[in-house]
This record gives sequence, C-alpha cells and structure tokens, in this order.
Amino acid sequence: MSEGPFQAERRAVATRGGRSAKRTTCFDRVRRAAKMNCVCHPRQVAILVGAGLVSEIVYLVLFTWLFPLGDFRSGPLMDISHIALSRRTDVLAPTLSLCLLFTPYIVAWRAIEHLGENRGVMVLVMGFGVLFAFTLVCAHPIGSLDIVQYLFQGRVLADYRMNPFAVAPADLPYDQLVPHLN
Repeated sequence: MSEGPFQAERRAVATRGGRSAKRTTCFDRVRRAAKMNCVCHPRQVAILVGAGLVSEIVYLVLFTWLFPLGDFRSGPLMDISHIALSRRTDVLAPTLSLCLLFTPYIVAWRAIEHLGENRGVMVLVMGFGVLFAFTLVCAHPIGSLDIVQYLFQGRVLADYRMNPFAVAPADLPYDQLVPHLN
C-alpha cells in the first residue's frame, strides 16, 4: 500500500534534523480545520442563503404585504388578530406565516451545525437578521396592544405616581392611551 501525500510530507518533516514526530505541519492544520467544520462548504452556505431568502419572502408576503403599517395608522390601534378577523380573508395569515417560518429556521440551523463557527457564516446570519428587521419595520407589529398596555402602565407609574396593577384604565379616562386599550 502506497503512502499518501500527507503521510510522506509528515515523515519528511518529522525526520529532518532529528525532530520529534509530533511536529504539526500545515497539512495537519488543514485536516484539523476540516474536522472542526471550519472550512465553508458551498452547499451548506447555499442552503443557509436559501433559508434566509425563503424567510424574507414569507416576511414580505405574509406580514408586510397583507398587514402594511400605513393602512392602520389613521384608525384606532388594533392588534393583528383583530385586523385579520375584521377582514375575514386573512384569518389564518398570521398563524400560517409563523408556522411557515419554522421550516427555514430549522433548515438554517442544520446548515449552521455543519458549517461550524466561522466568521463568514456569522456575518451572513447577522446580515439576514438586519434584513428581516428592516422588512418588519414596514409591517404592523404583532402584539401591538401589549406594547400599548406596557406604555400605559409605565405612564401610570411615572406620571401619575400610582400602582399600575391597582389602577384600571377606566380610572384615568382622560389619558391619551386609554382609547387604544381593550
């Protein structure tokens, strides 16, 4: 059985000048890096990019296109579930979109497991996160009534110096946030 190029190079380096056989060569470092999955595999990177693009399409179509922020600015603040129920055509859209987002998330997670810790992969993941954030800025927020409730409780505590858990919104009918609360 003949020796491969790695074994011959290692033996040549190890025997020069009586050096120890434990000396590491550049080939050993490359092989160790490949075992640690630090070398980017183009197929896994393509899977990661594909999962990010599918997620972006879901965000664009099912959040930004169906529930744009501009359409709901003029009326009273509504949660996305109230908007979906009022339009009857979009009842399943919020739930369906969240369910659809789990598939590319799991695919991306598996691709990252194969890619390992790599700066390029981290930049790619963070870049998609920034892209998703900019996309969702144009969409109506999910759970927006909770945000208004938290703002109201903070205002009760800071401005009125009252316990927000003991004061009901009906006790402060003149507050600006009360009409937006349920």
